[in-house]
Amino acid sequence: MLGADVFVLSSAWEGGCLPRSVLEAMFQGIPCVLPRLPTIEEALGNVDCATLYETGEAASMAAAMKESVRDATITLARAERARAL
Repeated sequence: MLGADVFVLSSAWEGGCLPRSVLEAMFQGIPCVLPRLPTIEEALGNVDCATLYETGEAASMAAAMKESVRDATITLARAERARAL
């Protein structure tokens, strides 16, 4: 993951906790694009630390990815909040 600009999790289901790949990306300060899944939203709480998209909706995922690339200031601020979390 070192050197990655953005981490994207394309998943329709996750078990009872935040996936290790997401934790690793957050730890390294890599901006994350994640699906709106109950386990992910619960783990992140009310902290705006990732760009979320609607699960199963390709257009929503594409928009979230574009937002992450287009607005670097917001994306990097989210990554710093994720690292702190």
